[in-house]
Amino acid sequence: MKETLENALGVKIRYGKMDESKGAVIYKEKDKVIRSKHAYDWENILPVAGEIVARQLGIVKENETVTEAQRNVFTNWMLEGKLDGSTETKAFETAMKNPLNAAVYTPKNILS
Repeated sequence: MKETLENALGVKIRYGKMDESKGAVIYKEKDKVIRSKHAYDWENILPVAGEIVARQLGIVKENETVTEAQRNVFTNWMLEGKLDGSTETKAFETAMKNPLNAAVYTPKNILS
């Protein structure tokens, strides 16, 4: 899974020492590195990867905050192989089918 994520996201995943005050996983955008205190800590790595995916697909714009629900769509898909029917999932599915139009399909657009 590590190599697959690295290739798909264009990042490196590293494990080891880190300042505990920063949390279990951090993403260094400048270096394109996801750093986890513990090896193969997918429960904490995948939500960070989900945030990267949401930004890469245009689901979330650069100046917007990625919600926990948006991060969890990717996490659930990777860990459980399934997607629920939430608005976040619909945005993710649309973005996966057509990344160029992903930013057009947002929960705000769905509900209006």
